[in-house]
Amino acid sequence: MDYLHQKMAADLVDIDLYLRQEAFMYDVSTKKSFRFAILDQDFDYNFKMIAGLEPMTASEIVISQQFALKNNIKIGQKLNIGKSQFIVSGFGSDSLSYYPITDLQLPTTDIQNSAIVYVNKETLNLIANNGNADDLT
Repeated sequence: MDYLHQKMAADLVDIDLYLRQEAFMYDVSTKKSFRFAILDQDFDYNFKMIAGLEPMTASEIVISQQFALKNNIKIGQKLNIGKSQFIVSGFGSDSLSYYPITDLQLPTTDIQNSAIVYVNKETLNLIANNGNADDLT
């Protein structure tokens, strides 16, 4: 359902509608799924840092703690996503993706092979411009 229809449905039943920008990617080289949640200062979806710091540059990311624990990823460690490499600046969670589902068409979780990644728009552009544009949806 596109935004206009969602907005009309929300208005009809008198509820507030909050949406955030997201992207999805399956990395064929690592066989891992990534759901990118765009960090936006103007939108509060109860994003909380569990450990570490929010990304300060396009080369830093925050990942779901469950994925980090299952894959033995530490803060400060480098993580490859597609053809790009990032520094994990912290672990985070939010009210829209507390249960870490990366593929909304298949609502099961596989915390070993799928991660929620909190990024700035610049980071997502970096991934797309580094040869992964066809893999992002």
